[in-house]
Amino acid sequence: MEYYIQNKDAGYLGNAIIFWALNCQGYTADLNKAQKFNQTQAKLIVDGNPIKNIAWPVDYIDNNEGIKRIVDSQYLNAQKASKF
Repeated sequence: MEYYIQNKDAGYLGNAIIFWALNCQGYTADLNKAQKFNQTQAKLIVDGNPIKNIAWPVDYIDNNEGIKRIVDSQYLNAQKASKF
């Protein structure tokens, strides 16, 4: 089984959970950029700091009806918006 690791100290992006990013390079709310850990890795991370980290099964998160497609405004160029 694989797991995403939530970092509770990183807070939230709006209501979005913050997960460890690919290659442990920071944090992300984008599941496409979230690192997947095997059970041994996830257990080591969570056991190392259970107050800060939560392991979520990838299958549970990826198949959850609450997962939504969102737009991150930092990637939008205001010049591309239509002017009426």
